[in-house]
Order: sequence, then C-alpha cells, then structure tokens
Amino acid sequence: MSGYGNNYRGLIPANMVTSYGVDYYIVATDTFGNMAQLPLSGIFSVQIRLNGEGEVRRDAQGSPVPQQNGSEQTAYRLISVPLALDNKNPKAVLEDDLGPYNIKKWRFYELQADQTNQPYVEFPNTSEMMPGKAFWLIIKEAGKIIDTGPGISNQTDKEYAIALYPKWNFVGNPFNFRIPLQNIRFKSRQNVELRSFTGVWNNPVNVKVDGMEPFEGYAVHNDSSFVDTLFINPNLSSSQSPLLKEAALNRENILWFIGIQAQCQEARDVDNIAAVASAASNYRDEIDQPEPPVIGEYVSVYFPHPEWEKVVSRYCTDARPQPSDGEVWEFEATTNIRDHVNLIFKGLETVPENFEVWLVDAALKISQNLREKNQYTVVGLVENHPKRLKLVVGNHDFVLEKQIEFQTIPSFYELSQNFPNPFNPSTTIRYGLPKAERVTLKVYNLLGEEVAALVNDEQRTAGYHVAIWDGRNKDGSIVASGVYVYRLRAGSITITKKMAMVK
Repeated sequence: MSGYGNNYRGLIPANMVTSYGVDYYIVATDTFGNMAQLPLSGIFSVQIRLNGEGEVRRDAQGSPVPQQNGSEQTAYRLISVPLALDNKNPKAVLEDDLGPYNIKKWRFYELQADQTNQPYVEFPNTSEMMPGKAFWLIIKEAGKIIDTGPGISNQTDKEYAIALYPKWNFVGNPFNFRIPLQNIRFKSRQNVELRSFTGVWNNPVNVKVDGMEPFEGYAVHNDSSFVDTLFINPNLSSSQSPLLKEAALNRENILWFIGIQAQCQEARDVDNIAAVASAASNYRDEIDQPEPPVIGEYVSVYFPHPEWEKVVSRYCTDARPQPSDGEVWEFEATTNIRDHVNLIFKGLETVPENFEVWLVDAALKISQNLREKNQYTVVGLVENHPKRLKLVVGNHDFVLEKQIEFQTIPSFYELSQNFPNPFNPSTTIRYGLPKAERVTLKVYNLLGEEVAALVNDEQRTAGYHVAIWDGRNKDGSIVASGVYVYRLRAGSITITKKMAMVK
C-alpha cells in the first residue's frame, strides 16, 4: 500500500476478484516493529457484482455441469443459488435456459416449510430463489446448463442465517464455495444432519453429508416445535464444532444393523436402517433419523413411532440397545406407483450368528427366514394405506414365540383367493402349509393349458407363503384379459381356485 498524507491506498489485483467475493484485512507496522491488524479479528468482506452468465455449477476442472435429466423419480434434484440475485423470480432464472414452463419438459417445486402439513407448490406459485433456499427441479432433456442471472455475492465476514421451521426445510449454500459441516450450526443445539438427494436420499448412518456444495440443495430437519436458525459460517479458517468427529463416533457405536431397501419400477428408497447401538435407547435418540420428504412417483419405507410424540412420526433409522433374547422392529412400506414393491434386506452378516432374522407379514400370517431369502415382494399397495411388516431378530425361542403370537403356522393346508382380484398388472397368491412340503403352484387357462409356473416342485417350510403372478405367460408376454385357474399341489393335497385378469 502507498501513503498519501494520512491516507494509504492499495489495489486488489483483478485476478483475485472472483464470484467467491473478496475478503481482505489490513496489517500496519510502525518503525519500531509494532504491528496491528484491522479488523481486530476476522476480515473485511467486499460483495462482488456478477453478470450471471458464467455463474453455473462447475466440476473440479472448471467445466459447466449439466443438470441431471430424465423423467423418473430418480431424476429429481434439489438446487439452490449461491448469490443474491437482482431478479429472484424462478421464471427469470430458469426459463432462459430451459424454455417456457412445460410440465412435460421440466418441473419446479417448493416445500412449504412454514405450514403444518408442509405441502409442495409448483411453479409459478413458488417463492423467489433467495440464497440459502433450495427447490426441487426435474428436467427431461439432457445437457441443460442453468446460469443464475446477474447478482452480487453474499458477505463473507459474518454468518449467514436461515430460518428453520418445525419438521423439514430445504436449504442451500449461500456462498459460491464449499462449506464444511463444522462451519454449520443450529442456534439452539448441536448435531446438524444434512440429507442429500442424488436419485435416492443418502443413508444417514453409512453415508454422512460432510458439507454444503454451491448450487446444491439439502434437507434439514428441525425436531423442535418452534422456529430455529441455521447459521452458515463462511470463514474456512474456523472450526465451530466437532460435528464430524461426533458423526464418526455415532457410526462406531452401531454394533449391528439390517438395511431395508425398497424399489418400485425406477423409484428407490435405500436409507432405512434397523440398528443395535451401544448408545441407543428404546426412545428417540440422535441415531434415530426422520424419514425425508418424498417427491414425484415414489416408494417409501419407514419406522412409525407416533408414541415418541415428536413433530414427525416416521423415521428412516431406528436404533435399539443390545437385546438379550431378541427385538422386533415394525416398519411400513408405501408407494403412489401402481406396481409391486420389492424389499431387499442388507447387512444380515453383521447380526450375531446365534440370532435368527425373520420377516413377518402379520396380515397374511407369513413368516420368511431372511437368512435363507433376503427379498420380499408386496403388491396391491395404495397411497395412504401402507403395508405394515415386522422384522423379528433373536434366538430360536424368541422367534418361535413371536411366530406363535402372530399365528404364522396354519393347522391345515390353505389356498387363499388371490388379491387383488380382478387384477392388473400383478396379483398375490397366498398358501399355507401345516408342515414342510414340496410345492407346485401353476396358472392355467380355461382350456387347461399351462400358462405360468409360479412354484415348480420346490421345498417349502411349514407356514404361510406367497407367490406373485405378474400376468405374464411362460414366454414373458402379457396374457389376455379373462378368467384363469391357479392350482396348488402340496404332497398329496391339491386345491384349485379361479381369478380374473382385466386390462
């Protein structure tokens, strides 16, 4: 800096001025070597005006990153803008890059976090794209790159505050650089948990979000009944809390777990964990994480806990203390897609060897040994009418006691009427065996010709079982509408019933 009387002047090189903004501090030294710094702590911040044409999300090499494209549920993304825009209207930000709003080409949603039931509103009824706020966006066409439009960078010499309403909030990084998790805090408490969506929600136990990227969006849950505040500190030289260490400790506390993954067509839900942890309780604790919001065509699995009397009652993780004999987790599955849901159970190898792992469908009185078969299919789900299932884990006596309690072993051979009936595109056939048998279950047309073999001379244990018919014949083609016969053979027993396929 150069002196001009009592004034000093210095120039900041142009290549130091970026969309991040400019931070500076001043150090003065006298002839005796005494030093002083302004400001006394921290920095001065200069907001930078940007034309917005080049302000897009970029990869590590600096190349513009196009938005994820597709029409499936997995193509949705949460987006945000790390600038204070001159024109914050979503129409001004998006339509110049994506074209006029057309629900067949792109859709844009906002979560109404300040309302009790937290509904979605769709463009053009969404609010302005303020820094710190995130929105759902889905784009069908590939290669689309969105620029922000003109605006100014946000001040970096103070924390940025975001109001958090009870339940869920969609937030974004207000700064055009990465903010680590230790620079993010609640006003009222610690342990900030960010949830990210990349086609599926991240698993909060195994895949922690450790920071906020610019242009991305995140879900944050406020577990209190009052409006809290999320503070984002852009000073990367500071460390506000040991949150990353605590998050790692939470993972180490888990002794064993079972992951429940659901898929319906392209929609997936993979963040569900039934766990046993050394620090867990039978009530809500820090390892128990709420189920994030759904969007578009979805499938959702969650552990219902209305008895915890929190602001939400659905949880994607449910951790319990180490049981002596066994434990039962109840969970529910739901979807708004008219198709069957496949459930896959992971992590069974972490469960103690002396514990059996069973899935119980109490409504159908079905018990399935998940160590022998770790998949289960549910059909006929209707939105707002979830399917309730039980995960029973324990020693043999504990599991047998629960099977008797849930009445999962019949006293005679049974073949139930398929459901739904009539059906399209698939239906469930339930049958019961009082003892282990070799089973054949086939579908025939009214001419007596075999259409499909659902179970072909296979060994089955005592209890109730289900088979799914997807309405296809042996060649994989969809059958015609009409009446079909399904026949069960178990040992010397044969039972036959009719069903109807409609299109």
